[in-house]
Amino acid sequence: MSDTAQPSFKDKMMKALGKFSGSRFVRAIMGAGYSIIAFSIIGSMFLVLTVLPQVITAKGFVDFYNNTIGRFSNMYTVIYNATMGIIAIFFAGSFAYNYADIYRKEENLLLDLLNAVFLTLMGAQDESFTANNTAAFNQALNMKLREDGLVLRKLAQAGKNDEIEQKRQEYLSEIYRMAVIAFGQPVQKFDLEFKDDDGNYKLDQNITPLDFFHNYFEDDLDDYVVLFNAPDHEYDKLYAFPFEDNVEGGSPVRFLNTKIENLKEAAIKQLKDGETIWFGCDVG
Repeated sequence: MSDTAQPSFKDKMMKALGKFSGSRFVRAIMGAGYSIIAFSIIGSMFLVLTVLPQVITAKGFVDFYNNTIGRFSNMYTVIYNATMGIIAIFFAGSFAYNYADIYRKEENLLLDLLNAVFLTLMGAQDESFTANNTAAFNQALNMKLREDGLVLRKLAQAGKNDEIEQKRQEYLSEIYRMAVIAFGQPVQKFDLEFKDDDGNYKLDQNITPLDFFHNYFEDDLDDYVVLFNAPDHEYDKLYAFPFEDNVEGGSPVRFLNTKIENLKEAAIKQLKDGETIWFGCDVG
């Protein structure tokens, strides 16, 4: 007979609750909750101003209220309702941001790796109409995220913790289905057919995007610097364009502002060295 003590019900519950509270989903909710504290305080203040005469019913106070701050009670109600609406929208956006950030950090997702994989998919996967016209899809996706976030928050408030993960998986499946309908099923394996520099025919069959990245992508993109020429900005300074960042938490888009002569010289040297040049020009 073993002398090892069996874990008690309390120990089992603490272990289960600890695992639940440490899940990505719950941590994202906590992060989103912190972000709406200020809005909650503001909304609560105006709610208190609205219900004061219902709490303090003394005639003298009610008369004072009606003749002073109570004259603006309609405005208090409007501000309170607006604040609650802002909280719902802000919570959904903050939840999505926090969840994506947690997932990125724990899965070690890197922007450069994703870019290499995406470049592979662009060559191996058929282009869709939505891929070049994403405005309508973005709008539908934002509405979906807000709707799902609101349902999940209500489940958490109601203490229905056993339903939250089930619903989350259901919503993620629906979002994935939306993306597949819009952009097509992601390519899992493909055949790479090409000729090398000596004209020899090559065929690499049944490879994955990661296989392509590891076998054919030798450049370290961190070794490259993006130069641009903006005469209306100070030279020899590094500038960032946050609105052009395409992966949350990834490498930011940064440009070194330099004189046009330096840019031309660097471009010529790169071409002579057999390097491909990425070039963009704003002529608007």
